[in-house]
Amino acid sequence: MLFDDTTPQKLPPIVVNSVIILILTITVYVFVYNLYCSARLLYTRRRSSGARRTIPVLNVVPNLVGSIASAYALVQRAWPGAGTCQAIAALDVLTIACGVPAITAILFIRAYYTWMRHKWLKYLGGSMVFATFVVNISLFPLLPSRPDGKGYCLIEANRTWAMFKLGAETVSNVTLSGLYLIVLRQMARSSLSVPLYKKLYREGIFSTFFVVVSSMVPAIVVSLKMAPSIEPFIYGADIVINATIINHMLCRNMKNPTRTCRNYDAQLE
Repeated sequence: MLFDDTTPQKLPPIVVNSVIILILTITVYVFVYNLYCSARLLYTRRRSSGARRTIPVLNVVPNLVGSIASAYALVQRAWPGAGTCQAIAALDVLTIACGVPAITAILFIRAYYTWMRHKWLKYLGGSMVFATFVVNISLFPLLPSRPDGKGYCLIEANRTWAMFKLGAETVSNVTLSGLYLIVLRQMARSSLSVPLYKKLYREGIFSTFFVVVSSMVPAIVVSLKMAPSIEPFIYGADIVINATIINHMLCRNMKNPTRTCRNYDAQLE
């Protein structure tokens, strides 16, 4: 019978390689577009100070390193031998170690300046950003890379590291989500405008939900060995999703900001 064969079926290498090239091409495009938007936002706020300038700078970081790393990986995948596997592994670690803490820092800075200016939140945010950086940078010695017979790079992430990464990011995301809910509850009792409530709701519930989900998926993939040898590409997709969510959150009102959004962003001074 056609469906009685239980032998695992593997896709032809040319199909797998074509899919990876397609994913990398899309990743490069999204990172570059996000970099363009984040650079425009930074230029718009070039005369600003404080968090209004710090946040756009941090927003550039994941998109800049992501653009470089994904472009290099795309060239190496399309033309085996054009790059070294050690360089790809180093760029992957750089993207994860710089991109994820930058995104976490953006969320905590916005939480501190727009919701509650308490010292404990500042210290908590700084601690979570530092912990995220340490966990991600520790991947470098745990990320062996080697070329296969055709010159493609085989890179596998460490399971234990993936669990630590998931734990650190989950604590950060759950903390931020809890703060959103507390602030929304407090504001609901006061004279909170409908546009501002919708803005906070989108950022706190919708955006954070996708950030949490996108952080869990790579950990599951690595733990179950569902995509061996291409796990860094999975984490790259996770970062590009998170960077896009943050970039959209920061830049969507840049062209025609409403009065409510201007007042909301003015709190970052």
